[in-house]
Amino acid sequence: MYLVVKLSALLIIALCDPTNCIVGTIPERTVLIARQAVLIIVMMAFLALQSIVGPFIDPVSNASEWTSRAGYVITSILGIGNVMSKETKAILQGPVLYVYV
Repeated sequence: MYLVVKLSALLIIALCDPTNCIVGTIPERTVLIARQAVLIIVMMAFLALQSIVGPFIDPVSNASEWTSRAGYVITSILGIGNVMSKETKAILQGPVLYVYV
């Protein structure tokens, strides 16, 4: 399951790239916003699936996977905030990024 999450994130990022020939005619900002929105939806779905399907099978492994999936969601939210406006980009690439990392 963990590898499926990583593969789906990589495929979304690779296929929804503004320089990709598939979406070459769509404006760059629109593609970036759509990519981050899809990432947020998919990563939230994986987080919900992890929380519902296997919450108490192995507590240590579950905590690690839950933290990883929550990290994917937070990263996707920071990414869409980065794309939305220049004011939020300056804030998110500065103090918020260093606190998150």
